[in-house]
Amino acid sequence: MVCVQEGTEALYDEARAVTVFLEPNKTNYINNPSFEVNVTDSWTSTGSVTITTDTDVSSESYSGSSSAKLVATDSWTYSANKVPVNAGSYYTASLYGKTSGTFDIKVKTYDDSDTLLTTSSATVTGNGAWNRYYFTSLVDANSQAATIEMSLSGESGTFYIDCVQFENTYSLTE
Repeated sequence: MVCVQEGTEALYDEARAVTVFLEPNKTNYINNPSFEVNVTDSWTSTGSVTITTDTDVSSESYSGSSSAKLVATDSWTYSANKVPVNAGSYYTASLYGKTSGTFDIKVKTYDDSDTLLTTSSATVTGNGAWNRYYFTSLVDANSQAATIEMSLSGESGTFYIDCVQFENTYSLTE
């Protein structure tokens, strides 16, 4: 510590400790977030849906030239890889989507036995153009969750998905 001042006495407040937390990089927990190779790497689907790689992408996407095209004739679910969870943390799921229909963005937690504990979700309605959609969910500090997963679900229609992110973050709605 250095102190420079006029006079014969030194007057200062001594700093005993300074703690700085920097988090310059966020981690996207999604494997295969832009569907550049295929639509099944680290993703699983259930229900009446056909999923293919497509070249229709958002002009605002920052990587690649492919998206996932989902053509559904009835209810469907499209789930990403599960990751370890930090209880007491916010998780934000976001993606670029294009549809004229509605779909749900879901955040699910599972215990050590892979039993579903909680599901939180948001329903989004498309306007036929590419839009960025997001949903933030808090995992309770007392949760027994071991893993967390982001998934999408909906009914019949055509849906394009690209640039998916799932990260430990702060609430975007606070």
